[in-house]
Amino acid sequence: MNHTRLNHWWCFGLLLFGLIGCSESAVPSKDGVEKVRLQLNWVPEAEHGGFYAALEHGYYEQLGLEVEIIPGGVSAPVTQQLAMNRVQFGVMNADWVVMGRNSGAKIQALMAPIQDSPRCILVRPESGITNFGNFQNITVAAKPEDPFLEFSKRKLVWDQKNVTIVPYLSMQAFFTNQNYAQQGYSFSEPFLAKAQGIDPVVLMVSELGYNPYTSCLVADESLIRSNPTLVRKFVQASIRGWEKYLADPEATNRRIAGLNADQSMESLAFALDDVRKLSHWDAETKQTTLPMGSMTDQRFAEIGQALREIGFISAEDDRVFQRAVNLSFLPDSEAPIAK
Repeated sequence: MNHTRLNHWWCFGLLLFGLIGCSESAVPSKDGVEKVRLQLNWVPEAEHGGFYAALEHGYYEQLGLEVEIIPGGVSAPVTQQLAMNRVQFGVMNADWVVMGRNSGAKIQALMAPIQDSPRCILVRPESGITNFGNFQNITVAAKPEDPFLEFSKRKLVWDQKNVTIVPYLSMQAFFTNQNYAQQGYSFSEPFLAKAQGIDPVVLMVSELGYNPYTSCLVADESLIRSNPTLVRKFVQASIRGWEKYLADPEATNRRIAGLNADQSMESLAFALDDVRKLSHWDAETKQTTLPMGSMTDQRFAEIGQALREIGFISAEDDRVFQRAVNLSFLPDSEAPIAK
């Protein structure tokens, strides 16, 4: 399963869309309900669970929103869709938001349900590798376009440790070759490995210092300026949805399984356990230890600086990543919304 979430052709796409883009901001229906579209960065999975929970349990509807969630896929054009005003909101990881800003997109992250990145590298126990400290003499199947790979390569000095990088096409080589390592998401690829009778060693890239927020809700600055009430409503309902999903996922998982044939209730339950950990969810209080959706300028500065160091953004101006985040719609900043 490919979890690279690439957004190719940014520069060309943004120029083209700027010329031909059509305006489709939220459209009020006759009964006053605003129609809103949310573009996912991947096919429906647990990493989108809170948005589907808000839809499933009527939280968007309660605030006067009629929401359509659009599945993504390989190279899901979230940035382009937002630039064209074909959708009002999108889902992206924080590093891709920063890279989008660097490419000229006027997108901003509004909330982050998953605090720690699920990005990982799987190795087979037969390899003898138990942590990043002895990660050597191995072939890594990965996508070179993803910045985590360049960060890891430099951080661990793979050039000196007999680490070979090959294109990630499928998990088949990992299933059959004990000297293969595999990029993945901690709530997805490990489940697939276990289904093949392999109990993988899961090495979290966040432990190396590369830890972008995941599944951020994003919008274009033009919408944020022109319709802040809509943005606040959507953020509020999405936060409620994520709180509901982590505490009571059953109905939402059934919905996701119905939308994605590759997902079963079993795989979604496995994924949810991991998403809860990554979201800092406390099983006793049934709440996250930080307010749901929390973000900080500091975290975006850290990811921006990391991307600059590995050459994935060119801008020397820190405002590139400072303007990638907008904290004004999070709960602590909210004024009450009239239903």
